[in-house]
Amino acid sequence: MGGGADLDGHGSVNAISAAAAWSFFLFGYDTGVVSTAMTWTKHSLGLNNVQYEVAIGVTTCVAGFAALGARTSNAYVGRRGTVLLASACFFLGALVVGSVPDNDAGGFYLLCLGRVGIGLGCGLATVTVPVYIAEVAPPETRGTLIAMEIFFTVLGQLFSCVVNAALETAGSTDWRLSMGGAAAPAAVLFGLFSFLPESPRWLAAKGRTLEARLVLARVRDADSDGERVDRELKAIEAEIAAARDEMAILPLAAHAYASSKPLFRAMVVGCGLMVLQQLAGINTIMYYSTVIFEKVGFSNLQSAWLACCCAAMQGLGIACVVGFSWADVHGRRKVLIASTLLVALSLYGFAAFYDVSIWTACACIMLYLFFFGAGLAPVPWAVNAEIYPLYARSGAMALACFLCWETNFLISVTYLTLSNALGVPLLFSIYGTITLAGAACVYVYLPETAGKPIEEVFAAFKHPNVIAARENFLSSATADDAGLAPQAPAGGVI
Repeated sequence: MGGGADLDGHGSVNAISAAAAWSFFLFGYDTGVVSTAMTWTKHSLGLNNVQYEVAIGVTTCVAGFAALGARTSNAYVGRRGTVLLASACFFLGALVVGSVPDNDAGGFYLLCLGRVGIGLGCGLATVTVPVYIAEVAPPETRGTLIAMEIFFTVLGQLFSCVVNAALETAGSTDWRLSMGGAAAPAAVLFGLFSFLPESPRWLAAKGRTLEARLVLARVRDADSDGERVDRELKAIEAEIAAARDEMAILPLAAHAYASSKPLFRAMVVGCGLMVLQQLAGINTIMYYSTVIFEKVGFSNLQSAWLACCCAAMQGLGIACVVGFSWADVHGRRKVLIASTLLVALSLYGFAAFYDVSIWTACACIMLYLFFFGAGLAPVPWAVNAEIYPLYARSGAMALACFLCWETNFLISVTYLTLSNALGVPLLFSIYGTITLAGAACVYVYLPETAGKPIEEVFAAFKHPNVIAARENFLSSATADDAGLAPQAPAGGVI
């Protein structure tokens, strides 16, 4: 069955989702560790500002292109195989970073090489894991389980920040220990995924129906005659059959996706959410929090521990989404709109108090992170994992993650330059204005997807009037607007 665990029911799906979400711990660890460790690296290797930005940004740049490549690996080696590959890339990259020598002419290039490996792992995992969880989870808990991956991201950030702060407190600046230490959680991920089952939807698309049914039976609280499993498997097979009836083999191309109006609408919404998440400025805080706090007036040690508080506040927001199932109980739209508006307000507050009160400015940053974690962090990932049809899920998710990572790259490599040119208050006001505009777009264009079977979610985008589709989720498409599905491989998954 391609690897698997012998658990049953909701306990099984929760355990599988948690194990899969561990991959985001790696992403979070890298995000958190660079905020302080890279300042040590800058002094150790004698990096200038451009090299400093490149060393941080190369990971996100490579992750974007790895996300595009994840479409191919997902189609041919499956969700599970792709995550195993991602963990190996991350492990090797972390080992290279941990072996960079001091005062060596090639140290900067070796550092970048290691961070390329980390970027490959991050890009492959961030495309695959949300799709994997969405395809394993039942509709009633899908949003909460996908949000779990962002919770693990923040756990990784918090853990790495504590490691950095503890080293700073002890008077050590051993950045190789903190950055190279990422190899350990990468090895854990490889071990965990060696025992997880393949996605039942991927198995069904490859004609391995019996294996798909066995996986579904183990992750559902099915009744004695397995009616729920049978219904779900029939829905999966019906979607695959419908796609095969309409599709022939075509390579992944922009015009292929654009030819289907419903899919194009879904991709505009999904990709837009991922870009909005990054343009809200989250990674200026996570990558440069130590720099920001030092500029405001805190000491090096205070800044290191405040970076820990940043991760903790975002984690608290995400814990509310996961622990109280906000995204499933209240719906994706309400949670995301509220979060986005409050994030924008916090950004404006930070800009207003930046030169007035360091503690008030710090409080605004903490509120920003809580509100971001409570919606804008997890919901875009949940929505992207569930709005695309099976035949395009990997390809569309890959494009969304590519745009997410490249926007992240743009933000991370321009922050120091823009903050010096425009000033921190103006720059954060710009982030706030973009976020406010994003909240309006979410209100108009995002239909509610909570609680719907994943095979039915895409139906919302078949309606030409997105506002009507938002109100009437299962509105039928008009015959002339339904569009032709983009074409996929014979396996039925792209």
